[in-house]
Amino acid sequence: MNTLPTQKTTKLKCLDSVRGLASVAVVLSHLSLIYFVYLHNFTGEGIPEGFPVQKFLHHSIFGFLYSGTSAVFVFFVMSGIVLSRGIEKRSDEYYFVTSFTRYFRLAIPATFSCLLMFVVLFFISASDQHIPGVSGWLEPFFIKYPSLIDAFSYGAAGAFIGPPVWSGHIYNPVLWTMKVELIGSLFVYVACVFFKRSKILSLAVFFVLSMAILPFSTLIALSMVCFFFGFVYSAFNINYKNNLLGVMLVIIGLYLAGVHNDSESYRWLTNVVKGRSYLLFNFISGIMIVYGVLTSNLISRALENSLLVYLGKLSFPIYVIHIPVIMLTIYLTRDLATTSVASMLTVSAISLVGTVLLARFVVPVDDFSISFSKRVYNKITGLRMVRRIE
Repeated sequence: MNTLPTQKTTKLKCLDSVRGLASVAVVLSHLSLIYFVYLHNFTGEGIPEGFPVQKFLHHSIFGFLYSGTSAVFVFFVMSGIVLSRGIEKRSDEYYFVTSFTRYFRLAIPATFSCLLMFVVLFFISASDQHIPGVSGWLEPFFIKYPSLIDAFSYGAAGAFIGPPVWSGHIYNPVLWTMKVELIGSLFVYVACVFFKRSKILSLAVFFVLSMAILPFSTLIALSMVCFFFGFVYSAFNINYKNNLLGVMLVIIGLYLAGVHNDSESYRWLTNVVKGRSYLLFNFISGIMIVYGVLTSNLISRALENSLLVYLGKLSFPIYVIHIPVIMLTIYLTRDLATTSVASMLTVSAISLVGTVLLARFVVPVDDFSISFSKRVYNKITGLRMVRRIE
């Protein structure tokens, strides 16, 4: 009996590993915004000479190591792939009902993360002590008077409808992607329904819907295009393999992921696109990285490493809890912290390791969100069957 993994199983293992690495890149990106602001230098101002390492990295091609924006686009491409798998086996009813149950899959972990943030904020709210080395980026999220209702409502609703609800506080800034994930999921499901009738029509509808968002939000529109490329890969069962092409796609994708609008290593690109360089090339990088991994057998097999695959299982928990874990770590180490690089690197390392370790205990929440959404799906389809019989 052939016990080798199927091609689709291999693909999923690759994607799990990529997802795990991308989640780490997001954590590093936010840590850089907190402690090493010149790595991104989003203000565009000149980097002072007193920060030579940050200046070097900012102008180098190694920005992909902490490119949270590219990582998020990678997430969206992979979501498009996973959500559109098995179109031939799915009915229209499946997509209609899943369009509703998808909310629970996303909202349960999102709400949990906000409740965790509430606990952290409640624990530290009594302290007004200045924390050395922390930039102003984190300041808006240190809510002095946190509210349980506000935290719950932001996770369950505010993160999805756009503007914060109730008091207007953002209880977890990374949850802006929940709205994008929900919209992208709906676009994928609509495209899957059309796909059974006309493949060309499904592509046209998906792309037109994505472009229709462009006048309102460039970020969301580009995110929908990432879902589109994920849909194309999975729906059309693209199985082309070429190690050279795959490696080149990944290398170019990682290179583009390191772009910043004022980076010297990307001057030849930024002179063309100007201020849009960072968003545009990070968007392109997300697509190229995922396609490159799936095109190269060499890379995909290397990513089947069990530790990387397990990191992928922790990716969503890592993503939703890393901000409250970072904030708690910063608070707990405040008496030992200084403005020295060694101190900030130590706190950053503790935050990263702590997030990964604690994510293991959040996996049950992630699993529950999946099982709950399935139960809701089964309940709805069961009621529909009863009504048909009647």
